[in-house]
Amino acid sequence: MKSLIRAANPLPAPKTEQKSDGLSDRARAELAALVEAPTPPAAPRRLPRRGLLVAAGACTAAAVVVGVAAAVLSGQYEPSGGVMADEPFYSSAAELEEAADLIVLARLGAGREETVDGIDRTTATAAVAATAKGADPGRTVEVSY
Repeated sequence: MKSLIRAANPLPAPKTEQKSDGLSDRARAELAALVEAPTPPAAPRRLPRRGLLVAAGACTAAAVVVGVAAAVLSGQYEPSGGVMADEPFYSSAAELEEAADLIVLARLGAGREETVDGIDRTTATAAVAATAKGADPGRTVEVSY
């Protein structure tokens, strides 16, 4: 134990007190060459075949999704059959008010379920309290949603 503690001393002993570490000159030179030698670069890592197949499948799926989205957004693709609905988008309430033909303050009554042209909807009668825009519709209006 005493020899280990002396060997771990960070302050070298004076030359007169230095003891041999038990290595020959040749062993010391070989050890120094091993410690100072640069490590060879690691070989490039190869992907396993399964990894390549998974990556190729993911890329193909992404390409298909992008292609379908581009076709739909460019207007080249329209679904066959069924009913197309016109659902405009307004970025502000002012834009919506400008586009509206009629704006009323009303209390919505009980609704009833209907199916018209294969589309389910709810129709309710609303009691009109005030008209903000458009011709006065009378005391009630029919609202479908």
